[in-house]
Amino acid sequence: MADIPTLLEKANKLFEVADHLTYVTYPMVKEPKLIFTITEHILNSCVSAMDALLYYEYTYKRIDSYQNNNFMEKINIFKYKVAPRYGIDRKHIFIMEDLKMILDRHKKSPVEFSKNNSIIMCNPNYEVTTITIEKVKNYVYESKNFLNKVNSLLKTQNARRH
Repeated sequence: MADIPTLLEKANKLFEVADHLTYVTYPMVKEPKLIFTITEHILNSCVSAMDALLYYEYTYKRIDSYQNNNFMEKINIFKYKVAPRYGIDRKHIFIMEDLKMILDRHKKSPVEFSKNNSIIMCNPNYEVTTITIEKVKNYVYESKNFLNKVNSLLKTQNARRH
């Protein structure tokens, strides 16, 4: 398992890419399919930050092993054991769950099309899910708040140890 600074660095780099794609690349190329790439980078960034905090908690034996768990198990450990301890807003957890759901629907969607700078996905029962660039910008904004919180928490905790 990677150490905490490596996980934080990975989270920050993934976020920088997502931010750049959202605010620089997307307005230039106007390709709605970039929305999925941005969404994936945001989710991976948040998951890396969450992993850093979970690893910190695991190191100090506040949680059991989480490293072999899937996304939903990790998010549940984070939601019920870690986030309340550090005052992490539940909306950040909901955003990670929402991003994961969007990407899962994208993988399973038999029909997708773009219309008016948004992506419309249909599941096999033709229930529709729409994702817009505005929604993605909101995810970028909220994930930045989450990353800032995790970065400051872990840097503060690290400073106390030394």
